[in-house]
Amino acid sequence: MKYPTLSRTDCRTLLHQHRADNQWDASPFVDLVGSGAPLDLAAVSRLVKALAELRVSFNAAALPTAQGRKFEAQACTIVHRELRIEVGVASNSSFWRWVTFGAGDGELCRLVDWRFGTQSSIADVNYGISSKASMWEGLFARLWWRGHLGYSEESDDRYSVARRGDMDIWRSHILRQEFGRCGNVARALVCYQYPATHTGRRGRLRVQHLRELAKRLRILHASMAFELLSYEGAFQMVERQAQRVMAQET
Repeated sequence: MKYPTLSRTDCRTLLHQHRADNQWDASPFVDLVGSGAPLDLAAVSRLVKALAELRVSFNAAALPTAQGRKFEAQACTIVHRELRIEVGVASNSSFWRWVTFGAGDGELCRLVDWRFGTQSSIADVNYGISSKASMWEGLFARLWWRGHLGYSEESDDRYSVARRGDMDIWRSHILRQEFGRCGNVARALVCYQYPATHTGRRGRLRVQHLRELAKRLRILHASMAFELLSYEGAFQMVERQAQRVMAQET
C-alpha cells in the first residue's frame, strides 16, 4: 500500500502553530511511502465524518475525563472499521501523525484537543509525536490497535471485545506490554476481566490484582511462546494465573 506520512519534526512545528492559533497546513510536509494501491482517501473521509458525529453525540465543548472510557470504546471500532490497513502500515508512527495532522484538514488534530481538553495541558504524545517505543500512546494509533486486537470475524458482534473494559486495561496492561502483541492473550485478558455477562464499570479483579496478573504474564512470556496459544489455551492460562493471584489474599 502507498500511504502518506509526516515526520516528527514537521509535526512539532505544526503543533506549535496549532497551539498558537495560527493557520497551518500539513500538505507541504507529506511524504508518500510504500508501493501498490494508494490508501483509500474516501475511507479517511468517512472516518473523519464518523468521529465528528460521535463527538457531537457527547454534547460537550471538551470531553469530561469521566467520559473518556465511553468515547474510546466507541471510537476504536470506528477507527479500525474505516481504516482497513495492513499491520505494517499501522506500525508506522509517521502514518498516524499524518492521520492526526493531515486527515480532514486537521479535523482529527482538533479531535485530540477535544478528547483531552479538560486537562491543564495536552501531552505531545497524544498527537502521535513520540518515540517509536511509545507510538501506541498516540490517540489514533491506540484506538486502531485496540479495535484490531478486539476484532473477531467469527462473532456476530465483531467488536464486542474491543468495546469492553476501560482505558487502563488496554493502555497499561495490553498496549504497553509485549504480551499484548499476542492477539489471543490480549483478548483472553480482556474477556476474563470483563466477561460478556459482566455489568458495571469494575472488572472481576481489583486494580492491584490486575497489576499482579499482568506482572505474572510478563514473567511467563519470557519462557513461553504466547504466540502459539489458541484463544482457549490463552484464556485458561490467564484464568489460572488470576486464581493464583487471588489465592495469595487468603
